[in-house]
Parts: sequence; structure tokens; C-alpha cells
Amino acid sequence: MIIEPVSQLGLARHLMITIKDKNNNKEKRFETPNVIIYGNLVDNGIPGDIISFATSYKTHEGALIRFPRADYIPYEEKIVKEGNVALVIGAPKESLKDVDIVFTIISKDVGSSYRRTLDTIIKIRRVMRDDAILYVSGYFKPGSLPILYYFGVDLVDDAFLVGDPKRNVIARNMVKVAEKVRKLIDEKRLRDYIEIIARKSQYNASMIKIGEKDYFKELERGYPVLNEKKVLMTVFEEALYRPDVRRYIERLREYYVPPRSERVLLLIPCSYRKPYSKSKTHREILKALSKIKNRYAIHEVIVTSPLGAVPRELEYVYPAQNYDVPVTGSWSYEEIRVIIDSIKSIINKGRYRAIIAHVPEDYEFLSELGDVLFTAPQGKKITSKESLESLVKVLNDVLEGLDYVDKRTYLKESAFGVLSYQLMEASKYLAFDTVAGKDLPRSRLLMERKQIASFDIRRGYYSFTLHGAEYLLKSNMFWVEIDDFIPKGSVFCAGIIDADEHIREGDEVIITHNGELRAVGIARMSGKMLKDASRGLGVKVRHHV
Repeated sequence: MIIEPVSQLGLARHLMITIKDKNNNKEKRFETPNVIIYGNLVDNGIPGDIISFATSYKTHEGALIRFPRADYIPYEEKIVKEGNVALVIGAPKESLKDVDIVFTIISKDVGSSYRRTLDTIIKIRRVMRDDAILYVSGYFKPGSLPILYYFGVDLVDDAFLVGDPKRNVIARNMVKVAEKVRKLIDEKRLRDYIEIIARKSQYNASMIKIGEKDYFKELERGYPVLNEKKVLMTVFEEALYRPDVRRYIERLREYYVPPRSERVLLLIPCSYRKPYSKSKTHREILKALSKIKNRYAIHEVIVTSPLGAVPRELEYVYPAQNYDVPVTGSWSYEEIRVIIDSIKSIINKGRYRAIIAHVPEDYEFLSELGDVLFTAPQGKKITSKESLESLVKVLNDVLEGLDYVDKRTYLKESAFGVLSYQLMEASKYLAFDTVAGKDLPRSRLLMERKQIASFDIRRGYYSFTLHGAEYLLKSNMFWVEIDDFIPKGSVFCAGIIDADEHIREGDEVIITHNGELRAVGIARMSGKMLKDASRGLGVKVRHHV
């Protein structure tokens, strides 16, 4: 069996499967997520005679993939392996890294509980390879199928529909859903679709809410650090638990380093247009700030939901660069807590003489931060002449006596802020003495006149040269170990030996062999998938030795 990963989002993977029929030496191909049809075959479903779970319902002795007989196994925790396949009942207590496809049965009492269903799926996925296939048979709700795919199920079947007069209709709809999910995984839009599905039943809403809370780590590694299409985040609190949102919030609190020089913290609202600095509101505010003498002593932080807080230097990172959320003018308790906690984490790590909030009236909850100076007059828009004049006056008064911050210092501290978020602990190993360029989006980092990195406005991250990769090599993070060759274009998984599990799709990575730097590029899969997969594009190389 040949398994080639095409794309991934969360625990959902679009895989291309090739199986060779030993009888006629012909290859049969299918894609996952998908539906195995044991009844009357519907278009684009997988015929049941290809994969057989061999129960008393139906047995295909000539199936290309055959599992041990499930009907003879007591329903207790057990694993039975045969070749490259495994049958699992209950929670596995051993590794399944050596098999290509795992089959399990969900009984009705398990399937009727979203918690038990998720627990069963995730416990099996944890001990499987990231590119291996999970086939779930038994009881499940057809309306929850996209969510099952999202949490790591690759194949389901229509066996639970035996005796149902609407079997063919339901099976046909299931196949259409699988096709749609494959496309959404490729487009990185599956989570948006899940948001819609979750609204259709309490079962679905509970499954996605509890699943993302409890299994964040498993889901997050399958989220890329870039999504070029606008992401819709609803007003519901579930948006706070999206893996991409939660990753942003946690990285901001744990790794982001605010400016080291003493500053004034300026809190401003978000905007519909992204990045924020391109919006009309922010252009007006930035125009007013340009009149201030010690302008670079101001650290701008955007207040928003569900991300909490976005320092100006991070406005190009995902998901800050392209999310969309309806503006209601009211804030839930959960939203306020995320915002306050995020801003406090910035304040605690930085050096701020004062906190100024240039925000509309519905942001009054920011007073919880302590001594906050609100600059917009009551009843006035924040872009009105009176509001902007008030902002400039208050800033000039507060900045009086504060050490002058020049543009060079501002750019260096902003660049390190980006690197601290991008590289986490690895940022401590980076060194640069000059930031060239007019502003951050056009900046280049140099060390002793050698360029080590340049800002990639598409990702909001820095892209490294080989000189920069030498520094990253010392961190022992974001590495991909390959066989003994010099990669000159793309590195495919067949040539990858190991990879750092910190890596996410879209991350900047260094390519090494026995500790020797060979190249630098962008990861096309997560670190775990790079390590597990034997097929597919692993890293797009930018520079090689």
C-alpha cells in the first residue's frame, strides 16, 4: 500500500492511496476521507470488495485489504495485527506505528456519546503514524461526519444502514460530504465548514466545543502557520477554542517579547480590513501619531476578539492578518477575559510608563488594567478631529521626559518581537546588528553586513538565508534531517529521516545531515507528518549549500 499525503488541517488529512492487486498486478487508487460502500455502490464511494472488515455481516475473501475477524473478538480492549493492518477494540495500549491502516468498531452505546466517540478516536490516533489510515465502522450520526473527519477518521462505511430503506440516499450524501471535506482540507477551510455543521445539532456543537478544548495539542499540530484566505470566526465562544486562535493566544503569552526600551502602551480597536494598518481607521490614527516627536516610543497594540491582543508588529501573522468576525458592540465574559489576560501578559513583560486607550465607549472594560487614560471624548468617533487631537495631546504629555526611541531601535525591537513569536525558544539564538528597510514589512536583518533574514509579508514571518540558518542550527529546533544529498529544489518525504515536532506547515526550517547544514526552506507538512510519511512534498527549498 502506498500512502501519499496531499494536505492536512487539524487531524483531518487528504490522502491518496494506491493498492496493488496481486492477482492481476493492477493498481487501484482512492482518496480519503471517504466512505466504503457495502450496499449498492454509489459514485465515488469505495467498493466494499476492496477493503473488508470481515464481520458476520459480509466477508470478502478476495479483498485487497482484509482485517482479522471482528465478530470472533470479545468486546474488550484488544489489538490484533496482521501484516500492515490492525484491528483495535477499545483503547490501544501499544504502538501502531508499524501498520498502514487501523480498523475499529464503535458500538451504539459509544457512538451515542460524543465524549466517548472522541476519546476512542483520539486514543487510537495518538499511537498511529500521522499518514496512516483510521477506518471506523459501527454507529455514528451521518450529520456529524465532517466532524469525525476533522478529528482524524479517514474512512467510514454504510454498514450501520443495513435495513434502512433510505440507505442509498444516505450513503450517497455521505460520499458527497467526503468529497466536500477533501476539497476543504486542501483549501484550509474545513474549520469554517465545521462551524456551520456545529450549529445543526446540540450533539455536533458539543462535539466540536469539547473536542477542541480537550484535544488542542493533537489538532494544533495539523494547522499551518499561514492561511491566505480570509477565515470566518463567529461571535460564539467556540471561536476562542479554534486551534489556530488558541495557538496564537498561547504563543503571545508564552513567547512573544515586547519592546525592551521604555514605551507608552497605546491600545486601539481592530478593523474590518486586514492588516489593520491598511484600514481607514488605522490610517487616520497613524497619521495623527506621525505628528508626535517621540513617535517610536509608542507601542501600539490592537484590541480584538477572539485573538485578544495583537501588537502592531504581529499584524501580518496568521490568523491576525486575515480573520473576519461580526462586530456586535458587546463583549462576552470569555472575550473580555482573553483580552485582559493577553494585554496583561504584554504589560508584565514590557516596560510601560503609561497605558492609553484610544477606543470606542464599549471598550470601557479596559479600565480593569489599572490606570488607563481614555482619549476619545464621549459620543465622538475615535477618528473625529476632537478625538485625534485629544490623543495627540495626551501622548505628548505622557511622553514628556521619556527617553527618545529612534527608528533604528524601534525596528530592531519590532523585528525581535516577530522572531520571538515565530521561533519561540529558538529566537534566543538569533543575532543581528542592523535592520535595513523603510519599515517592518520591507525589513531585512543583517549581521556584520551579511543578510540573515528578510520579512515575508505573506506569512508575517522572517525567511532565512544560509547565514541566518547557521544561527538557527544552534537552537536544535525547526530542523529536518535528510539522507546524504544536497537538496536543490524540493525535499520529498522519501528522503527525510527525522524532523523536529515543533514544525508546522509553513514554518521556516533548516535541512541537515548529521548536524551539517544542507539547506533552508519552508515546511509543507507538520514535523510529525514529515517524520512519519514516506511520500509527498516535505520541504520547499529556498537556499542550499
